[in-house]
Amino acid sequence: MTMMAVDQSGLHVPLWVAEAAAASFVFAGVAMAGQVVNWLWLQKLGSLGVVWCLFVPGAWIAFGPDTGSCTGGIGIGMLTTWREAGNIECRLAFGIGAVITLLCALAMTWHVIGAWRSRTTPEAD
Repeated sequence: MTMMAVDQSGLHVPLWVAEAAAASFVFAGVAMAGQVVNWLWLQKLGSLGVVWCLFVPGAWIAFGPDTGSCTGGIGIGMLTTWREAGNIECRLAFGIGAVITLLCALAMTWHVIGAWRSRTTPEAD
């Protein structure tokens, strides 16, 4: 992530969008470390960070400034086809993905908060 901050010449997005995408790998490592040491709370927080960080690039493409176009493709085995997709197609594809990712992130956040609350709420006798 430091290299992106030093040399931004290859970025086609703002630095914060690229940093969020790169941070998803850091959070994945945190979640895996939580699994190794068997800390469920660390696994949940790492996973939550991954999903929120993956939401950022798709949301920026869908709702940010005009990105022009993107390249789309489909492949089945050795047969692959690519084509240039227009701005609306790019925004629609990434927008649908961003909404799905946002819903997943919100559901996961709700679950983590609920699990945390149930552990910190005193039991009534």
